[in-house]
Amino acid sequence: MTDVKETEVFSKSEKTKLEESLAQIFIQSFHQAAEAFSQLLMQEMVISKYRIELITGEEFIDRLGDKMEDGYFASIIKLENELDTTILFLLTEEEGKRLYHILNDTPEDNESTPLEYMINSIGELNNIIGNNFVNCLANTLNLSIHGTVPRNTLDLLGAILESVILQHEFVNKNIFCAEATISDKKHTAFNVRLIILSDKIQLLKFLNRSEE
Repeated sequence: MTDVKETEVFSKSEKTKLEESLAQIFIQSFHQAAEAFSQLLMQEMVISKYRIELITGEEFIDRLGDKMEDGYFASIIKLENELDTTILFLLTEEEGKRLYHILNDTPEDNESTPLEYMINSIGELNNIIGNNFVNCLANTLNLSIHGTVPRNTLDLLGAILESVILQHEFVNKNIFCAEATISDKKHTAFNVRLIILSDKIQLLKFLNRSEE
């Protein structure tokens, strides 16, 4: 997909207004995700921090360079339309296993659970939490938007990000990167990351169309 220069699509004031609207969508969806997570775990989860920025795929990967060899549970949802957006749900291997035992009320030292069960459980979480963003975006754009069935894995972070960034040709594109850390309010060491990566021009075009 060929990228388009911003000046060919939006004026500066239009772009600023649309980006502010997108930021509100991201923030709203993150808080809804935290609420959904709270209900699943039956304990209060909060947004401990979030960041919304324009960044290239290469910069995004470089920023996480010191974690590339770490094991992560990941669940990936793509939007089935022209928006070119990926929802990435990430937990460290240790936190993913702990989360599985919390959800299933099993002892954390139970090592007999098949890894496949844990991976699928993380995917079910993203199916609920990630789709909060899909619903927020669909309501704002007044469009029917559907996500794919989550693709779930346990792998090195470098391999996970490579499959997302390279497959979508995000490396040299400007993309919206909205990232939130959702943490247990009482135990701040426990957190998950919800990352939304979207082609900047495509997303702004759709949002602009919805406001016409």
